[in-house]
Order: sequence, then structure tokens, then C-alpha cells
Amino acid sequence: MVWMSSLLPDNAPPPPAAPATMDAPPAGPQAQPAFLLDVRSFAEFMSGHLPGAHCLPLPQLEARMRELCPDLAREIVVYCSSGARAELALATLRRLGYDRARYGGAARELAHSLHVTLIPGM
Repeated sequence: MVWMSSLLPDNAPPPPAAPATMDAPPAGPQAQPAFLLDVRSFAEFMSGHLPGAHCLPLPQLEARMRELCPDLAREIVVYCSSGARAELALATLRRLGYDRARYGGAARELAHSLHVTLIPGM
């Protein structure tokens, strides 16, 4: 996922090309890195999450998303353990107006595709 290359260390090999359905964020100095949203439970998050990810369990998503990410235009990548909750969260995010939300799938596969290691704890 090329648009998430800011998460990779400088000496990492280039990430695989993004699927045709994924849009890249705007280029330029104002481009923000994607907002990584982990919709698993807090205990699952603590067992291992992507670097820089925010934990917001799916049952709390609708009530607290604007608090965590007030910018509706920000690129968001949502993931969970298997991808099922991420799909549900994606539908909720789109309904809330986050049109640049993207499906990240399962945490382990996303970490592997980004060449990062899941981090335990906070």
C-alpha cells in the first residue's frame, strides 16, 4: 500500500503496489499519513497493533469517531482481527461522512503488507 509508506522505516523495501480500488492521498507537504483505526477490543489491541494505530472498539465507533478524528476528509484505514468488523466499521464510517475511509482487513496481513511488526501494549 504505497500511500502508507510513511509507516515504513527508511531502509525498508518498497511496499507492494496498492490495489486498483485504493486511492492515494493527495501528494505534497500538506498530505497527512493515514489515520489507522483498529476496531478490535482493547484487549485485542494490547496484544498487538500497527504502529500509530488508534483503538476504537466497533461498539463505540459511532459515538466516539468524531472525537478521535474530526477531519472528515482524512484518509482512514480500518482493520481488525479477521476483517469482518473492519467491513462493518467501514460502512459506519461512510455513513458518518468519512468518504476516504478504506478497508485494511486483518491486522496481521495489513502489517505484513506494510512490512511492519505488530506492537504489543500501548
